Amino acid sequence: MGPALALLLAVSLGVQLIVAANVANLLLARAVSRQKEIAIRLAAGASRARLIRQLLTESVLLALLGGGIGVLFASWAVDSMPLFLPTELAARSHLEFPLDATTLGLTLLLTLPQALLFGVFPALQTSRPDLYAVLKEGGRSTQGGAAHHRLRSGLVVTEMAVAVVS
Repeated sequence: MGPALALLLAVSLGVQLIVAANVANLLLARAVSRQKEIAIRLAAGASRARLIRQLLTESVLLALLGGGIGVLFASWAVDSMPLFLPTELAARSHLEFPLDATTLGLTLLLTLPQALLFGVFPALQTSRPDLYAVLKEGGRSTQGGAAHHRLRSGLVVTEMAVAVVS
């Protein structure tokens, strides 16, 4: 079963990368919609580092919430695994799928770096708007639009490449 499990692990990591790219794209779209809020905070005296820290905290909390929901679904899947095994295999084998500290630690080890990696780009893009243009136009600034478009296009290309490989 080793090669089959290795293939399953590779496919699941590919799917995880696709999901992470989708979440990064959603965070970037959300950051673009918050340009006026960020511009007001910067104009009121908030530092860029403080705004980046806030946006990264939001992305880490979202990632931890998603990881927790994933662990909850995994525990349900583990409990229902014997229902999907053939009866003769289930009767003579003692397969166990534990959700132990190692599994939870690996989940945390994968979740936090992805949250930071995919949260830092939207945070950096959002934290440097053209204050005058954003505040004057009510948040409809085109400044930085090309950078947002390139980043979003890059995420979509990466997502499609991983999907094709998987």
